[in-house]
Amino acid sequence: MGILKQNIVYGLRTLLKSPGFTLTSVLTLALGIGATTAIFSVVYTTLFEPMPYPKPEQLVIVWSKTTEGRTSVSTADFFDWRKRSNSFQSLEAWSGGNINISTSDRPQQVEGSIMTPGFNTLTGSKMLLGRDFLPEDGEVGKDKVVILSHRLWSGHFGSNREIIGKPIRLSGTTYTVIGVTPPGYLDRMPFQLWVPLAFAPDQITREYHWMSVMGRLKDGVTIAQAQAEMDGIAKQLAQEYPKTNANFGVSVEPLHLDFFPVEKQRNLWLLLGAVGFLLLIGCVNVANLMLARATTRSREVALRAALGASRFRIFGQLITESLIVSIAGGILGVLLALWLTRAIVVMLPNSLLPAEADIRLSLPVLLFTVVLTMLTGLLFGTAPAWQSSRMNLIEVLKQGGRTGGSGARSSARRVLVVAEFALALTLLAAGGLWLRSFWNLTKVDLGVKTERILTFDVPGSFERLKDDEQVNAYYTQILERI
Repeated sequence: MGILKQNIVYGLRTLLKSPGFTLTSVLTLALGIGATTAIFSVVYTTLFEPMPYPKPEQLVIVWSKTTEGRTSVSTADFFDWRKRSNSFQSLEAWSGGNINISTSDRPQQVEGSIMTPGFNTLTGSKMLLGRDFLPEDGEVGKDKVVILSHRLWSGHFGSNREIIGKPIRLSGTTYTVIGVTPPGYLDRMPFQLWVPLAFAPDQITREYHWMSVMGRLKDGVTIAQAQAEMDGIAKQLAQEYPKTNANFGVSVEPLHLDFFPVEKQRNLWLLLGAVGFLLLIGCVNVANLMLARATTRSREVALRAALGASRFRIFGQLITESLIVSIAGGILGVLLALWLTRAIVVMLPNSLLPAEADIRLSLPVLLFTVVLTMLTGLLFGTAPAWQSSRMNLIEVLKQGGRTGGSGARSSARRVLVVAEFALALTLLAAGGLWLRSFWNLTKVDLGVKTERILTFDVPGSFERLKDDEQVNAYYTQILERI
């Protein structure tokens, strides 16, 4: 420990004597480490961190399926799946759409969800205020209750804790507020309120596919077993209802793959690889700087060796200096990553990442950064330290420290320059191909003219608009006045 302390103190002293080199190296590494840490935080939270549900591995999405791919589910099929399947603890359905909140003269349009009353029990969601849906809330006539998201409750209703039990108007219909969800991943979802899904007899049909279905597998049941059972049920329904179900099958998929499919996972890994290349370029750049600095310190190193310092001691001293630089870069990199992760959350569209992904610098991400910082210090510091510890002492002292070991160091620097150029060229080529693909996509003829065309939503006041004729007249007047 005494030798390590001496190496640290001496390393700090020598680095402070070269502020230009130190600052350049630290900032270069900070940019690479910060970007890599920020992207890894996205990778970890989306691909490795468990979803915020009890036993998330049991949660699946169940789709209807045709030869063209998966599709939504009809109400009649949903009830048959519930009745005939034995693989699931429960199956729940939901759908979404725009809803007008009319609590003042200026209505607000939000995205809401209708779902079967057991949906929150399925996912393990709790309430901050009030209660969850009860089974009887799914009965026609008893379904005029609503749960508010924390985001809507705090933003539109001013965090009024007396809202529970109060009526609000949703798209012209009065609902009673029964609950408010806690802050968290539900606030990152597009839905800002939830109402129970009640089925009138005339709504139970096989022709109209409009619902999504989530299920929780029973303990010990695998997805493959559930898929096999649902395939059998689909065949039964196709035989019983050939007019509507002949071409429909069933697909059972893990929840995490539905919210973050393989294509997005692949793109995320490619992005992490790209910033990793940037970090490698930074490491090679800093290694070049350290080799150049080693030339000016050759006499100092030779004198230490002449006074009895072993090659191992010299190598350890120079590696310690490299680790000091990398640790400083890692600390600044973490601060940069904090800013970058916030920027990613704000700038990326909600649809690009799953709402369950709480992007942050968690403990595993920070441990990754520590390991990355240490490896970075060893990566860019090993070659210069090895070259300096094996220099020809007699030649260095004879030449006064001007040319000692210069041939070996020059060769190493040439190799590093070639490596840096190769890495940069690879990254540039990949970026160029991506930009070309993006450019080609922008030139695809969509079959419609989009120049100088804008779209927007205008929520109507359903307090005053009582029927379809009044709604049509309202929007016609808006168009005439624009």
